[in-house]
Amino acid sequence: MNARSGIRAWLELVRIPNLLTVPGDPLAGYLLAGGGLTRDGASGIAVIMVVAVCLYAAGLIFNDVADVGEDCRSRPSRPIPGGRIRRSTAGWAGTLLMVLAVLAAGRISPDTGWVALVLAGLVLLYDFGSRRIPLIGFINMGMCRGASVMLGAACAGGTWLTPAPMLAAGTMVVYVAGVTVLASTETRSHRPSWLRWVPLGALLVWLAGIPVALPQASPLAAVLALVMVWNTLRAVQPLGAAVEGGRVAVSIGQLVRGLLLVQATWCAAVGGRGLVAAGVLTALWCVAGWLGRRFYSS
Repeated sequence: MNARSGIRAWLELVRIPNLLTVPGDPLAGYLLAGGGLTRDGASGIAVIMVVAVCLYAAGLIFNDVADVGEDCRSRPSRPIPGGRIRRSTAGWAGTLLMVLAVLAAGRISPDTGWVALVLAGLVLLYDFGSRRIPLIGFINMGMCRGASVMLGAACAGGTWLTPAPMLAAGTMVVYVAGVTVLASTETRSHRPSWLRWVPLGALLVWLAGIPVALPQASPLAAVLALVMVWNTLRAVQPLGAAVEGGRVAVSIGQLVRGLLLVQATWCAAVGGRGLVAAGVLTALWCVAGWLGRRFYSS
């Protein structure tokens, strides 16, 4: 296998379009918790964003390490069952990423260190246990992304357990849990039709909670909110009870990449310092869409 094929195999293993959706979690949490973009604050949240990416990548690697038996049967082209990456090599890579991420978070502050440790525990619990348990596994996955938001809030320091980041984290838990439920039906011929509306419902609840959690929300967030709702509706609307797995995979990719719009809306709601972040995240959504046509997302 040449170097180019090897790089592509690793990009497939970490599902590169999904990886782009991760830095926005802690960034949004940081801004919603009142974090400023001073030199010290910016350097701290930059490290935490890398920490979140490393923990997410480790989780995706461990997911394929733990799932190699099923992948050999239903997804033999994946990097590990396809022989492009050795299972042991992937396991060591995931372990290294996770350990370095937790240590780096601990260097920022005790709060970020503890939240990163909790997040790492949630990742391991999902990959090697809870995902095989109905409902609990879906909630566990949602909690991983919710903890990623709170990782950024912890980086803001001070009283970071405030309503705005906590509401965003709760929304993330329900949204991602709903997407995970839908993803679990990819290889099934039927699924309850109401499941497709869970991610959209979570976003609508968050929008209803904005006046309480963020009374001074920027009106520009309303524009992004409309795009966010439109993208989610476009993704879930086709997912009826008997849609084939290929269509499900496409919708899951759209929903996962749509997290960038969710994060952009949160950042825009902060106004001022959050508007540039919202613009960058929206641009990343376009990039992720392009990558999603070339790499597996579900």
